[in-house]
Amino acid sequence: MKKLYLLIIILFPFLCLGQGGKWTWVAGDSTGASPVYGVQGVPSPLTKPPGVYEPAQWTDLQGNAWIYGGLSTPANNDMWKFDMQLQQWAWMGGSAGASLPPFYGVKGVPGPNNRPSSFALYSVASWTDLNGNFWMIEYETAALWKYDPVIGQWAWMNGDTTMNPAPVYGVQGIPSPLNFPGSRAEQGNCWTSATGDLWLFGGWHLGDMLSDTWKYDIITNEWTWMKGPTLAGQPGIYGIKGVDDPANNPGARGVHCKWKDSSGNLWMFGGSIITEYYNDVWKYNTGTNTYTWMSGTNLISPGGTYGPYCVSDSLYAPASRWENRSCWFDACDNFWIYGGAGPGILNDLWHFSPVTNKWTLIDGGKNFTNLNTVYGTLGVADTANDPAARFGAVTWMTPGGDLYMFGGGSSNGSANDVWKYSFDTACPAFSSCIQLPSAMLQSSDTVFCSKQTIDFFDLSSNNPQTWMWYFPGAIPDTSTAQNPTGIYYANYGSFDVALKVCNTQGCDSMFLPGFINVLQLPPAPVITFSGDTLFSSAANSYQWYEVINPSLVLSTDSFYPTSQPGSYYVVTCDSSGCCIASNIFTITGVGEFRSTGPSCRIVPNPNNGRFKIIFENVRPGLTDICVYNSLGESIYNSASKINSGSYTEEIDLSEHGGGIYLVSVVAGDFRQNIELILIR
Repeated sequence: MKKLYLLIIILFPFLCLGQGGKWTWVAGDSTGASPVYGVQGVPSPLTKPPGVYEPAQWTDLQGNAWIYGGLSTPANNDMWKFDMQLQQWAWMGGSAGASLPPFYGVKGVPGPNNRPSSFALYSVASWTDLNGNFWMIEYETAALWKYDPVIGQWAWMNGDTTMNPAPVYGVQGIPSPLNFPGSRAEQGNCWTSATGDLWLFGGWHLGDMLSDTWKYDIITNEWTWMKGPTLAGQPGIYGIKGVDDPANNPGARGVHCKWKDSSGNLWMFGGSIITEYYNDVWKYNTGTNTYTWMSGTNLISPGGTYGPYCVSDSLYAPASRWENRSCWFDACDNFWIYGGAGPGILNDLWHFSPVTNKWTLIDGGKNFTNLNTVYGTLGVADTANDPAARFGAVTWMTPGGDLYMFGGGSSNGSANDVWKYSFDTACPAFSSCIQLPSAMLQSSDTVFCSKQTIDFFDLSSNNPQTWMWYFPGAIPDTSTAQNPTGIYYANYGSFDVALKVCNTQGCDSMFLPGFINVLQLPPAPVITFSGDTLFSSAANSYQWYEVINPSLVLSTDSFYPTSQPGSYYVVTCDSSGCCIASNIFTITGVGEFRSTGPSCRIVPNPNNGRFKIIFENVRPGLTDICVYNSLGESIYNSASKINSGSYTEEIDLSEHGGGIYLVSVVAGDFRQNIELILIR
């Protein structure tokens, strides 16, 4: 079990100036952290994961956040999804809080029972490939897993199932099916290249920190040892700050903060070799296989230099730390970190620009342990809100530039809260990333039936500040909301949608001709009444209801035998799934219903050869049913035992032609002949 050593807090120089950024508590608990699983796969404002520390994490292609496992009580095999549009959690599968052993199945084959270890924790490597699949390296075995979010199944892809295997390095730079990085914790420092391959650095193997660099080829399913020593605990080779050198290599460490710039360079910040902490920034060029020391010191456990909020300077730098999985990178290659642990548990928010090579303090910076979280009101942003000091939290960033953070550990245990940080756009660190916006949109549906409402969502990038939507043929037909809701389409047809987004740098538009396709509703069904049975006009499917209890489906047949007076209606659907309700049909008077004596009836009649014979109030015992054609030939015969006064037998004569048939029924001393009409 990993131990976190909390040292005496060092108070850093800090100038407490005002700033306008705001935290918002958007989900989870403010006291305790109890899971609510709800319905699998269904988001809900009540659903929430347990308090989790260092789960595996991903962002899907739609921008939703996912987590798996992590350190909780008890450890679990659960997969969770945070829906960014709804701002709600959904439990997507797993053990529902139980700690189950891994089940590997057949290598390379997904299966409904496959699952990684519940100990997918201590910052395991996890990433999303170009097709939207989630990948994870299991902590104790280093088994490589792939999760398909479409089918919701895991596949064991690479590695062994033995505990704590050692690395197999092979020849540096040469891929091989025998190569293997071995088990390692504190290995959140991984990147995905433009081709979808995985790169990882360092981590913790059986108490020893490593400083090697590996590449995994997702196509060939092979590992390559790319750089760094095979021995654990090696010091860093820094070289000259800002100068690329093949000899350079970061020192051994477990490290959590990393990002990738638009040129494909891989970056990382800080880390720890158990009781020694770093605040250095490194850049790795995958093309030249070289590291460059870019920022920070080469000292052990340095304190930070904290300037005023939103002021950049080459002298400013965060304190050394690890467990700072709360890190993001934006569209301008800027890097953001929150909190972590080192000489104390931290709550500072920093911005790093790889262009200027300067740090900027954005928020927090109090540097006191055991800070109490200030939640404020759920869903309401406030400058007084504060997630407080925490480590091991996971994060994601929206296209609009908001930072999200979930869970993590503190002196009060693991949390399950979700926080959003919205920047003060006057802060130079934020405004420097304002680019010409790129319009992108999505809707809750694109093919649906008329007389319905749908919602639209802005997925534009580069921080748009105004929105202009156009919905010709809908009500309303325009909107200036970022995410318009309740757009009503009364008529059927094909409709265009357009979105124009703007910021201080300019505007961009997206026009989607025929994006919305509204289907025509079928004609309203007509109800007729015969004997004691309601009949609907023809449709693809049927659902009968009584007005006094509209939540109960009475029947899904084209008919409904009534048993009492009341007001009824039927909802019918066509083959496209468009549905419409009939007018209400009211039945009054007991005379319209069958007597209390023995009886049987054919429902429906006429029919297409499939029908039911319904017995009521007959004496229990044997019953014979015979069907004769117009020549007097028997075409159907059955004998059944009736155990109660009411009984229904389903008959299929669809292989016979249309015409008039005779049904003869004998049930004890009850006899009846009924004319049957088959329609073709």
